[in-house]
Amino acid sequence: WARFRATFRGDFRAVLGKRYIPEEIGRKVTMLIGLALTWNLLGVLVLSWTENATLSQVLFEQVSAFGTVGLSTGLTPELSVLGKLWIILTMFVGRLGPVTIAMSSVKVSRARVQYAEGRVMIG
Repeated sequence: WARFRATFRGDFRAVLGKRYIPEEIGRKVTMLIGLALTWNLLGVLVLSWTENATLSQVLFEQVSAFGTVGLSTGLTPELSVLGKLWIILTMFVGRLGPVTIAMSSVKVSRARVQYAEGRVMIG
């Protein structure tokens, strides 16, 4: 929220509770939200395709599994094998965190060269 507000105010620094939030933290949060939304959207699509259930049931099961909260609409025992495997994988990803999994699969290398800053018009 702080980063969003700072962007619209034209400020380059996100401030939350009279504390400056470093840009690196802002990037990680943005990546986390993006990966979580993408995973859950993909999960809703997979479960909608494999299961005979309403969208609200599928959405609830997916988000509940991702958050590993243990709540269910009663759909879980009736899931197909593919649906159960997806829920298991979702619980694993939700527990470890999508950023942890993404970072473990990517080789991080620091650039040896620092490039000049470029200003690009957006919007």
